[in-house]
Amino acid sequence: MLKFKRLLGSLFLFALFLVFAAPVPAADSWRSQLRLQGPAGDFAKRLHPYNLAIDPERQRYYVVDAKAGKIVSFDEAGKELARFDAAGQLKQPVAMVRDQKGLLWVSDRQANQIFKINLQSKQVDRFLVKHRDIAMVVPDRLALDSQDNLYLIDISSGHILKYDKDFILLADFAVPEGGHGFVDLKISKDKLWALDGGARTVSCFALDGKWLQTVKLPERLKLPVALEIDAALNFYILDRHGREVVVCDKHGRLRYSFLARGLLPGRLYYGSALLFDWRGNLCVADEKNGRVEIMGR
Repeated sequence: MLKFKRLLGSLFLFALFLVFAAPVPAADSWRSQLRLQGPAGDFAKRLHPYNLAIDPERQRYYVVDAKAGKIVSFDEAGKELARFDAAGQLKQPVAMVRDQKGLLWVSDRQANQIFKINLQSKQVDRFLVKHRDIAMVVPDRLALDSQDNLYLIDISSGHILKYDKDFILLADFAVPEGGHGFVDLKISKDKLWALDGGARTVSCFALDGKWLQTVKLPERLKLPVALEIDAALNFYILDRHGREVVVCDKHGRLRYSFLARGLLPGRLYYGSALLFDWRGNLCVADEKNGRVEIMGR
């Protein structure tokens, strides 16, 4: 009996060791470091951030405001620099990326086109995206690889399409069987990672379009709309209806979550996009609260 009690005591101490000694991710270590928003009290310039982009060399943030039809730039301290609409040509921009030559590629929902913008020369070229098997391509979110090939989500099919600089189709990343359609994409470690919000999955592809794997995400997610990936291949999932950012490992196992529903600074109401900046801070676009929370650790 004494030996049995000693055994129970040892097991209890071992359990305590596992609980307190094992590394536990600190969800509350993410703190708001900076906030991008329009001028206080100026309702006409209130932001409606739908998407985000950065320029790591010049340390600039770009907020894609689909409702206002503009791209708003901020410096590293959060000061607004300019509001840009390509001389009125942008109507409903929904995504932007900046290539290695400094050219801006913007997808516009209303025009249903891709804009290539040279800020120095003020030249704007427009492309109607085509695909032999899709009646009408409706471009949404964008990404660029190291060769400046353009990847775009077609919301009419849910596929991701890859084009070269001359808009020749190079690959079609189809939704795996049982999927609902891709809603966001990121390129990391020479792989394409695609979020299927309806199916609650992240699929991984080689850059030539070959499917590699699909990872199932936690069922707790209500409406995943945005994806970001860190160097350790942890998935950061923005849950619009759950009003939180959920972090999973590369196998889809829940690690922790942060942010919560609310209107006050540091809270989330209607999230739309995620993006890491040049410092490793996580930028969280909140369309309804009219701001971007830049979270650091």
